[in-house]
Parts: sequence; C-alpha cells; structure tokens
Amino acid sequence: MVDIYSTNEMLKALPSLRMAPQFFQDTFFPGVVNSDREEVDFDLLDDELRLAPLVSPLVEAKVMKMKSYQTSSIKPAYVKPLFALDPKQPLRRDAGEAVGGSMSAKEREAAILARGLMNQRDMILRRIEVMCADFLKTGKITLSGEDYDAVVLDFGRASGQTIALTDGDRWGQSAVSPYDDLDSWIDTMATAVGAAATDVVFGKSAWALYIADDKVKNSIDRTLGQGNSVELGQTARAPGKAVWKGRQGTVDLWMYNDTYIDENGDTQTLIDNNHVIGVANEAAVGTQGYGAIVDPASGFAAVSYFPTSWLEPNPGRRMLMTQSSPIPFFGRPNASFCAKVQ
Repeated sequence: MVDIYSTNEMLKALPSLRMAPQFFQDTFFPGVVNSDREEVDFDLLDDELRLAPLVSPLVEAKVMKMKSYQTSSIKPAYVKPLFALDPKQPLRRDAGEAVGGSMSAKEREAAILARGLMNQRDMILRRIEVMCADFLKTGKITLSGEDYDAVVLDFGRASGQTIALTDGDRWGQSAVSPYDDLDSWIDTMATAVGAAATDVVFGKSAWALYIADDKVKNSIDRTLGQGNSVELGQTARAPGKAVWKGRQGTVDLWMYNDTYIDENGDTQTLIDNNHVIGVANEAAVGTQGYGAIVDPASGFAAVSYFPTSWLEPNPGRRMLMTQSSPIPFFGRPNASFCAKVQ
C-alpha cells in the first residue's frame, strides 16, 4: 500500500495541486536556483558600456581590463508552516461530500493531506510574492519575524529609481502629466540598465489617475494590434489578480491589487494603490533562489520545498510541515523603478 504521507509521495503531489498563481514571481522572477548550502549565491551583472579605443592598425593593442560580474551571497530567511491534523476529521463527512458520506476514511485522509499541502505551499508562495513586491518597490528586501532578527538586504538599485512625488508634483494636481512622468522614469531606468521597459504595474488609484491624462487615452493599444477590441482581463502572462490594461508602444500596462494577511491579521495590498512599478523584464534576470533544507531527514536537499510528516502519540495526531528557504533577486537590480504618485 502506498504511504501517502511519505515525503516522496507528497513531493509528487505538490506540483499537481491547484495553487494560487503569483503575478510578480511568475512574470518578473521566473528563474529558479537551488543551492546545496544555506547561502544562495547571486551574480550582479556589470554590463560593458565602454567604447573600443581607436588605434592605428600598425601599433600594438593596449591591454584593457575586462569587466565581469560581482558575486554576493545571502542566507535566506527560513519558512516552515506546521499543521497539526485533526485525527477525527477523516471520520467525518468532508467538505463537498454527499450528505451521509460517500468516501472512506482513507479517501478523506488523502483529501485532507492534499488541502494541507496546498495551504502550506500557498502560504510560502504568498511570502515570496511579498518579498518580490518589496524588491520591486525599493530594491531592498526586509526580513523579520519571530526568532529572526530583522535584516535589510540592499541589492544596490540606483537611488533615483525609488521616487516619491511631493506636493505640487503629485498625480491629479494641476498641470501634472502622468504620461510625461512615466515617460521620464522609463528613460531613467533605460539609461541605468541599458534596456527598454517591458512592463509597468499600477496600483488601483495610480491607474485611475494615469488613464485620466488626455495624452494617455490616445496612446494605449487595448487590442494587442487586432482589428477588433478584446475584453480586457487576465492573459497567459497575468496570473492572480493582475489585469492587463493595454499596451503603450512596447510596454505592457497592468493593474495589480492582490492582497495578503500579515502577522497581525490585517489585510495588506502587495503594492500600494498609489504606486507605479516599472520593469525592464528582458534585462532583469529575475530569479528565485532557495537555500538548502536544514533537516537531516531531507539529506540537506537542494530543493525549493520539502514536505514531511510524522505521528505524535500523546495525543495521537499527525503533523504536516513544508520547509523552504527562498529569496528573490534581479541579476540587474536597476531593471526596475517604483514611484509613489500621491
């Protein structure tokens, strides 16, 4: 008989579960690196912008120092949601099951396991999405929690790419053009990273102010180049609650209003309603790094997630835990900017 609580069986189940998709992770941090150490190494790319020197073909070439990249190391914060499964639950009718019960206790046990794994994976994914949002907003990630001293990871994004408009320059105020502002910020990012913007993500209020600009109304392609209009909504590139709003030149415009519940039980938005985030996605080299699992039962495995389960005898109950050590980053931190527009 297959042991549904073995790690191998639970690892098989994880990829097939229906999980809440995450827009920032899937769109801007698609790469995955699994480290065989607690630390995750990442490369900050230094692009070559120098001109080749002009010389006579009859003189000896001068040796130039070749630019490379800077390798840094981070020890990610650890996450390991732990559930104590109710031992009586397999004996009761499950949610959605016919009145009177149509499943055996073993079938309910398998369904309970699947839900538990899905819930733990979703909690981890949501945590990673918050880290991605922090990175995109500030170029930094702040890690803090119970039994974890607060630390700020600064990836060195140019300070001018974190913008806060002041009174008189805020969107919605007289003579302020959101179109001109965004165009300027995109140019600044392109100069810093050497690549064009591909995506701009708006909070709800920021989008309302942006689309109210007369310059914007006539510049957005809402049909992806088709002759007839299409319903604006999610696309294959927009999982979760990100809504595609159109394309301006070669830049895709999104509105994102996904939420999470913080440690105090309060609902928070992943980006503030008045924030605008820009990304040069093709240049960013967005990656999710994962440190090794610090658990002898895993063999200190270099994996993204490690689910495990065990029985406690008094009182008799099954424990379910999923461990992960994630950190998202850009190879080119300057491939993003964020502006607070109100």
